[in-house]
Amino acid sequence: MQITRHSSPKIVYQFTKFLFIYAYFEVKGECKEFPEVKPPEPELSPATIEFCKARFNSCLKILSTQTDEGSKRKGVADDGRYWVYHLMSSSLILFTNEQFPMLCDITGFEEWTALWSVIDEIEAKSPDSRSKEDWAFELLFLHAGILFFDEQEQAKVVLNDVFQCYEKHKTGSTENWKSILVDLLISILSYESLMLRNMACECFKMVCHDLDSGSIQLIMTALDQVIKMMMKR
Repeated sequence: MQITRHSSPKIVYQFTKFLFIYAYFEVKGECKEFPEVKPPEPELSPATIEFCKARFNSCLKILSTQTDEGSKRKGVADDGRYWVYHLMSSSLILFTNEQFPMLCDITGFEEWTALWSVIDEIEAKSPDSRSKEDWAFELLFLHAGILFFDEQEQAKVVLNDVFQCYEKHKTGSTENWKSILVDLLISILSYESLMLRNMACECFKMVCHDLDSGSIQLIMTALDQVIKMMMKR
């Protein structure tokens, strides 16, 4: 099946979830929550698993740009939740099913638990009552969760910075949490993952309406460095 940005969001989501499961879990049996997933015969080779990971990231990028019926936001389903939220929720089901052992060991379950605690806190708000910052933070936390499956140490670093920003935002702290967030988003733009870079761009759109002078200076400094690098070529 060829998936493009013109494909139905629900079809793209189902295909993305399918790839996610085979990329990061060993499918030993069946699960009533995911009837489309069957034990592969023969077993998937390392090359096939890497192919699933690559296609998963490509499909997730497409999914993050789509708007479902009844939703005004990109990457959001008609129930008001991010598609990636539904995707990551499926991992919680798989974690407790012995028929789906992970292909890699997650060592940061404390961070994982804290991550979901914040996501649940944001999800408790109705979509219409959330601020743009709430939407941006949830997107960051969800993608940091995905990063756990490939680069756990990097995910922990990202999460630490996002947690700091979120707590200051939530408590109305006057400290420069926006500067910390902008600095983090700029650093994410240097990642190899196109999915994460696109996510950072979407977060920028959500918070750019209310940046402080420190945040703007960080952006200008980053742009200046890019211009200097281009002039050296």
